[in-house]
Amino acid sequence: MGIFARTRQLEPEREPDYLQHVQATAASLERAQHTRDQAIVAARRHHKLADVAAAAGLSLSRVKQIVAPYDRAGVGPMAKLPPITENDLNLERRDRALHEGDRVLALKDVVDFDLAAHTFDSERDFLLADPARQEGGRPDIAWELYDLDPTERWVAVYVANTREIYVFRHVAGANEGPGVDTTMGSNSGPCILLGHLPTDTIVDAALNKSATNIAQGRLGGLAWLYGRIKLTNAILAAATDPSRLFIRNAEAAWDYLANLPDWERP
Repeated sequence: MGIFARTRQLEPEREPDYLQHVQATAASLERAQHTRDQAIVAARRHHKLADVAAAAGLSLSRVKQIVAPYDRAGVGPMAKLPPITENDLNLERRDRALHEGDRVLALKDVVDFDLAAHTFDSERDFLLADPARQEGGRPDIAWELYDLDPTERWVAVYVANTREIYVFRHVAGANEGPGVDTTMGSNSGPCILLGHLPTDTIVDAALNKSATNIAQGRLGGLAWLYGRIKLTNAILAAATDPSRLFIRNAEAAWDYLANLPDWERP
């Protein structure tokens, strides 16, 4: 055995840098988790949450918590809360597969009308299309609703004069620049006419608080809002149906409400 071989034997083996290994592994795990979360967000738009959870090996509640971390510009509002999987729509006559399990519904999945015929380029174009929309109040119902894209924020508004409810997509910077006129609505769009409700009092009772508490910041918010409008009109129709009239006049309605127990009275 030569002297150099003996020297190598006497040299202690170098310890691996465990901290560096942990750091590199953690970074790799973070990248993999980011890629997984992006895939979950994309899959959730087309599949039931239970199926996505099974594919990811995660619990249903954990999958609901995963949202897109950034919008396209890296800043600004985004859908940060778990998506909405419940809806007030009666799907008996519709494709029941839409509501099997816990799928997040898009607005296009649930509307009963031609979506293109109800769509305008911007809020401004919608308001200018009918002079009656330009008169009276236009209170906001909610200002951070989402369809299936967590980076596209929608605003919901009630037109008191025409009894219309519409939503428009908020586009950052759309109202900026020299000479931009915003006195008649925003240049953001598109703008979609969702439906009607008869009074601002009913809008307040049926939509305002519930939209803020339930729908804001969550995917599926536009479909939820459409379903709540449909449900409210269905209740109004049932309460005033001449052939099955339960509340025959205002006095009967007042008497009914006055006799509700305190805990149930609106």
